[in-house]
Amino acid sequence: QSLGHSQLFTGRFYFIRRAGDGHVHTIWIFSPLSRKDAKLTRLYNDIGRKSLCVPKISFMPVNINETEARILGSLVEKQLTTPEYYPLTLNALTAACNQKSNRDPVMSLGETEILSAIDSLRDKNLVYLYYGSSSRTVKYKHMLPNVFEIDAPAVALMTLLLLRGPQTAGEMRGRADRLYEFSGIGEVQESLDELARRDDPLIVKLERQPGQKEARYAHLLSGPVDAAAVSANLESSRSSSSSNASAGRIEELEEKVEKLSVEMAELRSMFEEFKKQFE
Repeated sequence: QSLGHSQLFTGRFYFIRRAGDGHVHTIWIFSPLSRKDAKLTRLYNDIGRKSLCVPKISFMPVNINETEARILGSLVEKQLTTPEYYPLTLNALTAACNQKSNRDPVMSLGETEILSAIDSLRDKNLVYLYYGSSSRTVKYKHMLPNVFEIDAPAVALMTLLLLRGPQTAGEMRGRADRLYEFSGIGEVQESLDELARRDDPLIVKLERQPGQKEARYAHLLSGPVDAAAVSANLESSRSSSSSNASAGRIEELEEKVEKLSVEMAELRSMFEEFKKQFE
């Protein structure tokens, strides 16, 4: 009635989330399934942004736990490194979360834990379900850059922090090649500064601890960061890690194995879907 138009038309409602003041704001937007409805849709959305014609959802703080951070980071990483297998099935997502390379700490999450965390991420609109037109298997996609309005360099850095914890700018520069091609350490530092100086900071620069050459950065999606605890964890990790000269080669082989694991999980899901056609 607010539109002054009684025509019925079909489409989907989407939501856009803006992060600000530690909260996320949601506005619903209508997208038509038919081109002929595009003009009416534009009118609908213009009115909706200025009135109660389109519902606006209340504010919700963004605070994710360790499992949710692992899921979110894994989804972003696989989208950027193996886009042919994205969105991810539950099997592929489980393999990505539990892989041994490029993860700190290494985790062993079960499907029940992952599904519970996905429900929480969906409530925060950071993850949503995807159903392909030719498959009944549910898959999962992330909304990290949409929710927080960050560009490709920032997405790469946030992904590293979600998957590997606090790191220096130099460490992130060396680990980001598969996610984004930075021109140099200067571009990394510029992106980190932008993330830290936002009205709603997404990362924090930790004070350099005794014995450390560089300051580390940590994401704030899980709340305030305890610098002392971070330093203690890093020391513990360093003392238990191997100093083998072939560590780089081992990590490379682990990455290949983990990629094969994701591919096998995807093929397994495709085969199960194929079998259902004959049941």
